[in-house]
Amino acid sequence: MPYSVDPQVAGELGEGTVMDSSVHPPAVSRVEFVLDSPETDDLVQSFPVYLISDLLADRVGQAGLTGIRLAHAEVRPSEEFLAAFGEVPHRNYLWLQLENSEGADAWLDDSLELCVSDRLMRILEEGTLSDCIISEIKV
Repeated sequence: MPYSVDPQVAGELGEGTVMDSSVHPPAVSRVEFVLDSPETDDLVQSFPVYLISDLLADRVGQAGLTGIRLAHAEVRPSEEFLAAFGEVPHRNYLWLQLENSEGADAWLDDSLELCVSDRLMRILEEGTLSDCIISEIKV
């Protein structure tokens, strides 16, 4: 059974993000992600970008899943993060790019929500998703 996964918005896209907002959803070609706090979840977002921790990204990469590419994302703490938490280390994240191909293990639905297959959900559940809202999709 597929799932809808709504990760926490853990920050915002920084000035180094390259995005074409003339299309919907916006087409992103480079990601700079500015974290608000030292996140513990392995999956976070800031529309239209999803990030996955390097730990889970390794597992996703080894699983041979379809419809997904993993790419570099520059991730850094915000000024507020540094003021509140100092130089506390944060998770390393990769950009979870979705190809939206038919039969893929990850895709965006009509309302632009992240949806994942059973195969991908099993991998995600190996990590920490405490701030994600996860719902089964009735088919």
